[in-house]
Parts: sequence; C-alpha cells; structure tokens
Amino acid sequence: MSSDPVFSYRVPGLSRAVSSLVATVVTGLTGEESPPDSETLDATAAIIMKRLVMMPHFLGYPMMMATVFFDAAGFFFAVKPFHSQSLARRTRQIRKWRSFPVSFFGNFVDFYEKMSTFVYFSYLEEHRGCGKSVASA
Repeated sequence: MSSDPVFSYRVPGLSRAVSSLVATVVTGLTGEESPPDSETLDATAAIIMKRLVMMPHFLGYPMMMATVFFDAAGFFFAVKPFHSQSLARRTRQIRKWRSFPVSFFGNFVDFYEKMSTFVYFSYLEEHRGCGKSVASA
C-alpha cells in the first residue's frame, strides 16, 4: 500500500466526481467548448483529491461525502450521475446548485470553483511555463 494519503482513505466514486467537477469548472474558465488537455486536468483533480484527504477529518470527510452526494444528485437533474453527463448538463447542474436556497450548496460549488481555478493555473505555471500556451508547450 502506498504512503500517499490519497490511497489511505477511499471513498467510492470520489475520484470520478472530483475529475468531472474540475473538468467542468476549468472548461468554463477557459471558454472552450471541450475540456483542456487531460494531463493538466488529471493533475489538478489529483491535487484536489490529495488536499481533501489531508484536511482535518471533521472537514475532509464531510466534504468527500458532499462531493459523492453531488455526483449522485445528477440523477435528479439528468437521470445520470454528474460524472456521466454531458458538459452542458454538468454546467447546468452546477448553476442550479449555486442558486439553490440552501447556502451549503452554493458554498460547495464555490469551493470547487476556487480550488480548481487556483490549482489548475498554478499547475500550468509550474509545469508549462508562465505565458505559454498549453498546445505549444
């Protein structure tokens, strides 16, 4: 077994949900119709997963469970879990959660938007070079 904290605690469906959330948020940021390169998205999702696992248990476990719940809530919006939906449907689900009257849902979306934005662009700067396009790197 690996000593990496991501592998020390497994939550079924967490990886798919985080990866789909990251891809949807980052695609919205870049203004593209399809997600950016998968290497950077995978790295971003892995870093966020690691951060979730490294949070204090009273924060990390509820956040992981909320993420899996968010993925499953896709059944109510599109009869498919979030990770199996098209990009357009995932974007709509995120918008619906943001505007939901219960503040937790909006805060959940804000967390992933801010974390994904920060981690994605930090990763690009560190691994691709500041100011270089992903395609030319």
